[in-house]
Amino acid sequence: MLSLTCLSAPGTGKLPLSGRYQSTLAPLSGRLSLRAGSPSTTNQQRFRLSPTASAVDPDAAADRILKKATQGSKVPNSKKSAILTSGGTGIGVFSLLLLNIIVFVLDLFFPSIIRAMWLNHAAARWWQFISCAFCHVGWEHLSNNLFLLFVFGRIVEEEEGAAGVWVSYLLSAVGGSVASYLTMRHAGYSLGASGAVFGLFAVSVLCKLSFNLKKLLEAAILGQFVVKQVLQEVSSQGALMRGGYGATLGGHSIGHIAHLGGAAAGVLLVFALSKIPAPANA
Repeated sequence: MLSLTCLSAPGTGKLPLSGRYQSTLAPLSGRLSLRAGSPSTTNQQRFRLSPTASAVDPDAAADRILKKATQGSKVPNSKKSAILTSGGTGIGVFSLLLLNIIVFVLDLFFPSIIRAMWLNHAAARWWQFISCAFCHVGWEHLSNNLFLLFVFGRIVEEEEGAAGVWVSYLLSAVGGSVASYLTMRHAGYSLGASGAVFGLFAVSVLCKLSFNLKKLLEAAILGQFVVKQVLQEVSSQGALMRGGYGATLGGHSIGHIAHLGGAAAGVLLVFALSKIPAPANA
């Protein structure tokens, strides 16, 4: 998340910005019917296709096989939907990526409308705590967040389904926005998906912690990256609190506290869900 500092130009009242994204398997109407020739036909059997026969769609047949393979299994429905999603990217991550890109494109043509979605620290609206997580100040800002959302969002969706990745993204975004809003004492704006992405960092690691060697190895690999990123944010935020300077992107200040707030929200989400008792028939 970026923080945009606004200072009023004397006598102008303007705020220039400074330094701171089934085949429903149609029923097989093409039924193959085998018809033996009439008794009067000697030693000949004729096999004909029913007049209603049609070509079988190979993609539809593949979907049917996948559905049959997962029927009766212990795979949760959310994971079944992810397995059956074509293209390798679940619909949850795909929709988040697409929405971020759409907002970025709209910003090129309707900047005044999109900038109303930024979190305005001087006069915040409740919906800006969410909407700012879909806004970006430039292509570099957007592309960095899209890459991390694609990688870690897919991991979360594989484990928790499309609803899981959306809930993780939104709650982490709110956590990052609240942290930024409470700690920035000057007038300015916050925007960007990075607070939500840091929440996905945390969720992607924690949801793989189980008594399973494969998942533990995955958690260790992801965890070393996530811990490194979080420690860097702690260090940068500490420097800011001591009067130093934090990192910048495109001349704008990076909201380190928003990243930490998003990660904390992700941890709290997983912790809260872990306390919900499992259904009796699970």
